[in-house]
Amino acid sequence: MLGPIVTGILSAVVAQAVLWLQMRMQDGNSLAGVPAYAGALIGTAIALFFCFAFRRRRDLSSDYHGISDMLIHIHQSASPDVPSRWLGRSAISAFFSIFSGNVGSEGPAMELVYGAFLRFRPRSARWFEQRRRTEASSTLAAGIAASFGAPFAAILAPIELGTGGRAISSAVCALSAYLSSRFLIAFFSLHKFEVAGSFYEVSLAGAKEWIALVLTAVVCGFCGIVLAGFIDYFGKSLRKAVGHSSGQTGWARIALGGGLLVAVFAIYPPAARLPYGVLEDLFWGRVSLGDSGILFFSKALSFAIILGAFGTAGAFWPIFALGGLFGFVFSQGVLHGFFPDLAAFAPLAALAGASAFWGSMLGAPVTGAVLACELTDSMKFLFPCLVAGLIARELAQRLGARTLFERDLGARGLRLSEGRLESILATLKVSDAMVVDFECSREEEPVAEARQKLLRATHPFLPVVRADGTYSGLLTIDMVHESVAEGAHGQSSLAKLLEVKDLLYRSGFRTPQVEQDDPLTVTIGLFHDIPCVPVVGKDGKVQGLLYGQNVRLIYDREVSRRSLHSSAI
Repeated sequence: MLGPIVTGILSAVVAQAVLWLQMRMQDGNSLAGVPAYAGALIGTAIALFFCFAFRRRRDLSSDYHGISDMLIHIHQSASPDVPSRWLGRSAISAFFSIFSGNVGSEGPAMELVYGAFLRFRPRSARWFEQRRRTEASSTLAAGIAASFGAPFAAILAPIELGTGGRAISSAVCALSAYLSSRFLIAFFSLHKFEVAGSFYEVSLAGAKEWIALVLTAVVCGFCGIVLAGFIDYFGKSLRKAVGHSSGQTGWARIALGGGLLVAVFAIYPPAARLPYGVLEDLFWGRVSLGDSGILFFSKALSFAIILGAFGTAGAFWPIFALGGLFGFVFSQGVLHGFFPDLAAFAPLAALAGASAFWGSMLGAPVTGAVLACELTDSMKFLFPCLVAGLIARELAQRLGARTLFERDLGARGLRLSEGRLESILATLKVSDAMVVDFECSREEEPVAEARQKLLRATHPFLPVVRADGTYSGLLTIDMVHESVAEGAHGQSSLAKLLEVKDLLYRSGFRTPQVEQDDPLTVTIGLFHDIPCVPVVGKDGKVQGLLYGQNVRLIYDREVSRRSLHSSAI
């Protein structure tokens, strides 16, 4: 456990150092002489320096997308990557975090830690997807815990983002980063995000408040979908404008993005305000409706420019702050007109908006809700924020909208579904993953006989076939237990007359089915409600059973085979 502990400490040191420099910049001390547009200009120059200094090496001069690159290296171990790339990007993210306010302090911490993982891990680690997933999840957990001071949200983030890996390593990294950050804040008297006192008058006692919360969740969720689409479109347009295809014209993209960023900060300097500083002012009522609206659009544009031109892993704080801004604007500008007596609802609307943005843009509604709860030190906001995040995510799924990282990966030819590459799933067939050691039951068979078969069977599922041998339904062990329980409660005569088809009819349970020649892409979203589906042939007869764990095993085996093949070459 020494490695995760050191990872957490390193993340805390980097994140708190960046936060300290950010506060010096905002408080008018030694760094305040640099205007925001000048800081953006210097940051662009630093990024160009890295681009030209390593122009013969694709590792630093090639396109960079932040978190998406971590996800790529999970699934494609052959992708070129070296520690210097991440260390250089950490320096760039740190500078933009300090001077632009549109990169979270978790960005440089994550990039530095991930570069350290690449530097010190053994060469054989690239062969194992589980090891790569653990490194990515530990990086995410440590960075979020160190920057937000929210260890429980940090533990949940890798789970919802689909990085996987060893959960215990992520948990130790998160706790180590959180405790180290708390120590640094107390020892050096650093700034701590304090907004708990601004929520004393907020409550959800009546129907109006809940109606307002649902409306906020829907509108903010839809806005998050639009913003994710805009960021994706802006990045593609920026690369298309400079003819960017293979990474050789990265300097032109950086220069163009830097020019746009300088223009935004020169026109509206508050666009460079720190994300947590903006939220503090919102919660304490120090920002007007007009200022918050302009601030939202300017920060959204500058955030899109930074992601499209430079790339960063520090996207979590900006998205949370943008959601808070939009929730506040919607509450004060729209809801206040319909419900004038809900003047104190604005802080909760900001929290719900932040959670909704995490739900629709990142696909992490539970993490967003827990994060809001930990930032405010109040458990009473956990359920409202969870409702807002879940509504936003459900809206995104219903509209077929992908998360911000999934959009980025899709544009690079990699489509992820439930943490797996669809391109790999498409090369595997259902017949490769199904199990064939199963028994069948006939429709007219008594339940007692079916029960004996289930007790002998390897699997707790029994396919039911008609007289001609075609598939009819799936009998589960709980259906049989219920019929046996009825017999034990004085209905034994009725239970003896029951046939298997009667159980299927009474349950109303209809299991989806797949064919043995189907690609494994048909299993996407298939195992949400049941862990097993029957596999049928062209003639409609049962050929096997397919389990979710078997799909994972066959997928992991194929990824390992490709990793070993690429390393051998």
